Amino acid sequence: MAEDPKAYELPAAGGAAERYKQTYPELAPREIDRLRRFGVIKQYPEGTRLFEAGKITCGMFVVLQGHVCISQRDGLGRVTPVVEQGPAQFLAEVSQLSGRAALVDGYAEDDVEVLAIPAENTVICCSSGGSG
Repeated sequence: MAEDPKAYELPAAGGAAERYKQTYPELAPREIDRLRRFGVIKQYPEGTRLFEAGKITCGMFVVLQGHVCISQRDGLGRVTPVVEQGPAQFLAEVSQLSGRAALVDGYAEDDVEVLAIPAENTVICCSSGGSG
């Protein structure tokens, strides 16, 4: 029995496309504008590392332009891509938000502009509720 080639075009069972949007959401322009007061604009040329596993870095990045590749390394130095984040998406993990070392690497895939929000400000901006 031949497989239907169109079957590969359908979203995976369980709403994988919707789950991706929940896991890697995009911020609305008004949400990004609210965050601007907590951070500074930084630019990274293509190939530049924004953060590295095992090192403490900025608490949170909001991508304004360009794309950032998130990858992980194993003990043998093999690199595995995890996800690519683009404009209106944010980069943050619990360790980075709490001022601890990153668990993954983040590289600029092209020229990137981000809003960098230090860990001490992520507590303020992320818990400010609707007052902003």
